[in-house]
Amino acid sequence: MHLNKKLYIYIKTLGAVLFLVWLSQTAQAQKQFTLAQSREMALQQNNRIRIISDSIAIAKLGVERAKTNALPSVDASATGLYVGKPLSDYLPERTASVTGTVTQVIYAGGKVRNGVKAAQLNAEVQQLQQVRSRADVILKTDTAYWQVVSAKEQLALLKKSQQYLTNALKDVTNAYEAGLKYKNDVLQVQVQYNQNELQLLRAQNGLKLAKLNLLQVTGMSMKYQFDVLDTVPYTPVALPPDSAFDVNVDKRPEAQLLQRSVDAGELQTRLATANMLPQIAAVAYGFYANSSTPGAVNLLGSFIGNGNVPISVGSNSTSWLAMLSVRVPVFHWGNYHKAVKQQQIRTQAQRYQLQDGRQKLVLDIRQKYNSLTEAEKNVALSNLSVQQASENLRLANDRLKAGTITATDWLQAQTLWQQSKTQAITARVDYNIYTTQFKKAIGELE
Repeated sequence: MHLNKKLYIYIKTLGAVLFLVWLSQTAQAQKQFTLAQSREMALQQNNRIRIISDSIAIAKLGVERAKTNALPSVDASATGLYVGKPLSDYLPERTASVTGTVTQVIYAGGKVRNGVKAAQLNAEVQQLQQVRSRADVILKTDTAYWQVVSAKEQLALLKKSQQYLTNALKDVTNAYEAGLKYKNDVLQVQVQYNQNELQLLRAQNGLKLAKLNLLQVTGMSMKYQFDVLDTVPYTPVALPPDSAFDVNVDKRPEAQLLQRSVDAGELQTRLATANMLPQIAAVAYGFYANSSTPGAVNLLGSFIGNGNVPISVGSNSTSWLAMLSVRVPVFHWGNYHKAVKQQQIRTQAQRYQLQDGRQKLVLDIRQKYNSLTEAEKNVALSNLSVQQASENLRLANDRLKAGTITATDWLQAQTLWQQSKTQAITARVDYNIYTTQFKKAIGELE
């Protein structure tokens, strides 16, 4: 008997240890995501940002290439020639030549300088595209993250409601059995309990879907197990004065991209104008050739002096040439002038788009500002409603136990409490999402 008791204690202890190990592994598997971690993972895994990063690298190389147009260019070519019979009787049988060319652009109507500026502008555009894409990814991630937190808190709320309903059903059933309540009172609470069960199932499924959505946004495996905060925090943000909205427009990457579009149009106009200006370049050629003595010369030497009269033909020759090239457009049926006019019209249209885009951005900022201030007010009101509904439910619980309230009145108090808690959760979630939207609207979402 003593041995069996020791064995029982040993098995019980081993079971406790195994349970703690399992609990530890479960805790490790359920890694808790923070908002900052979710953002970082989403930014690292987003393919659109990866593509733009490559585009930035390409644009920077384009700047370096454009700068080389102002430097001298050197080209070399080599040619080898072998001539067979009967041409070798008249031409050199073997010929080898090397030619080198050095070209330096002196004046190109501003093409080189403006070409570098255009390449630099393209690099700036790619960087602004990256800023805009990062803001889009952050907003999408924040929305998905707060949806998970909201779904988890809604699930916890329904579990709390289930406890209230369970206690209420017990109290009403006891009162019915004691002859203090009608059967209808029991049925009313039972129906509400059953509806809460269905809501619990929907909330569990909603939490699973919200987690899958966050995993998809962050680029994680759909089988990855994680957890988030239990409650939705509320941290008020300092809002800028209404007069600062027009200034914030210039921080938006969309406005900066529209401005770069105008700048690019002006550069294209200058490049089109350069086609009507003189093009000046200095060119230097170097030449070296080596060839065998032509067969015709050998025959001539043999004919004249039976080989006694030497005839010398040099087999090596070098030379060089330098020149200044000036190209002046004279008459092209107005083609260049029309090209400049076309680009000027395009640039003017881009200026109109900039004005229209700035106005729309101001409107967007004001809309996001209004949504955020309304959400802030909604949080305050919903918190007050929760306090009132909680106190009302507390009184209803006491009266239900005392038998001085009907099941209908208690259910109404419980429903109001659950609705106020749900609205409070939604209000805090909306406030966090609207905060991110507002920061994105004023160009301060990093």
